[in-house]
Amino acid sequence: MSTHTTRRLTRRTVLTGTAVGGVGLLSAWGASRLAIADPVDITAATWRQQHAVGEQYTAIHRVMRDFMESQGVRAGTLAIRTDGELRLSSGYTFADIDYPDTGPDSLFRLASVSKAFAAAAIHRLSDDGLVDLDTPVFEYLGISTVALPGQTKDPRVDAITIAHAVDHTGGWDRAASGFDPIFRGREIAHALDLPGRVSKTDVAQYMYGEPLQSDPGSVEVYSNFGYLLLGLVVEKATGADFTEFVQTEILTPLGVEDEVALGHTVREDALDGEVGYDADGTGLSAWDPYSDEPVPAAYGTFLIAECDSSGGLVATASAVAALISEYAVWGLGERTPGYYRTGAMAGTCSRATSLSGGGVDWSYIFNTRADADALDTLGDAINAAIADSDIGAS
Repeated sequence: MSTHTTRRLTRRTVLTGTAVGGVGLLSAWGASRLAIADPVDITAATWRQQHAVGEQYTAIHRVMRDFMESQGVRAGTLAIRTDGELRLSSGYTFADIDYPDTGPDSLFRLASVSKAFAAAAIHRLSDDGLVDLDTPVFEYLGISTVALPGQTKDPRVDAITIAHAVDHTGGWDRAASGFDPIFRGREIAHALDLPGRVSKTDVAQYMYGEPLQSDPGSVEVYSNFGYLLLGLVVEKATGADFTEFVQTEILTPLGVEDEVALGHTVREDALDGEVGYDADGTGLSAWDPYSDEPVPAAYGTFLIAECDSSGGLVATASAVAALISEYAVWGLGERTPGYYRTGAMAGTCSRATSLSGGGVDWSYIFNTRADADALDTLGDAINAAIADSDIGAS
C-alpha cells in the first residue's frame, strides 16, 4: 500500500455509531432476542462450553468465563490458530438453561473486524494489478455529481484515492461533522426521497456532496464510510458482490468460505447458526425509514448488509483467525504480527489479534457490546494466558 499507519497492540479501532441504544437453534435465538435485552439473571444462569478443538486449555477458557460472567454476556466464541493451524475453537454460554448453546461454529456479526476482509480483498486486487491504489475513488466508481440540488461539492473530494480510504485519511471526521453515514441510513433515505431504504451506492452518492473536514491524505481519522467505498471498489473491479469475491478468492484457499457470510438487519432474516444479539434500547428504523414504530437497537436502527465491507459480515471466530493468519489484520499486505483490530456495534463486539511471537492469531466475538475498558483487560488476559500455554508451539 502507498501509506500505512501503524496499529500496534496499544490502540483499538472500533466501529461505532449513533443508533439508540448452529443449525436448528435459529428460532430459539430469535424468540428471546426481539425485545429489549434483559440483564442476565445471575441466579438462574449456567455456564456451558462447547469445543471443536482445544478443550484442554482450561486457563484460557477461564479467562473467557470470568469476562462473560462479570459483564453479563450471554454468548461468546474464541478461536486461536498457530501458523494457520486451529489450536482452539470454542463457544461459550452464560445464560438460563432455556437459552440456546453457543457452539464453536456459531455465527456472529463482526462489526469493524469486517474491515480486515475488505483490506484483504483490496490487497489481492492491488497485488494482481486490477486496482491502482492511487486512483481517485469516486472517479473509479463513476460518481461525479452531487445527489441533491442543495449540496455543494467540496473541491477536495475528487482527490480522495483508494489508498486514502484504506488508511482512514480521506478527509472525513465523524466526530467533527456529527455525521457517520453508516448509521444515518434513515436520514439519507429521507434526504434523497427514496421509496425505501438506502443502498451502498445511495450512501456514496450522497456523501460525494457533503463537506470534508480535512485535506485528503493530511490526517488520519477513523472512517467507516471509507471502507464502504472499498467494498464498492471491489465490486467495480471484479463484477462480483463483495461478499462473493471474499468467499471465493480470499477464504476458499483458507478452507473457511462457508464460515463467513453477509449479515442481515432484521431478526427474521438471521442465518442458520447465527446467534441473537443483546442490546438495550430502541430507535427509529433505517430498515423501514418511513415508519415511526420503534425497533430494537440491534435489529433495524442501522443497516447490516449495506455496510458489508465496513461492518456487515457475520463469521465464526475460527474464520477470522484464519484470515489474519494470511492477511494483515490492519492495513494492506500479508500477516502483520503485533497488530490488532476491534469492532463494536449494538449487540456485538469483536477483536482479531496477530501476536508478535509464535505465529499465533486469535479472535473473540460476543453478542453484546461490552465495556471498552473491560475488553482491553480481556485482550491482555487472553494474551497472557496464551503466553503461559504451549499454544504457540507448532
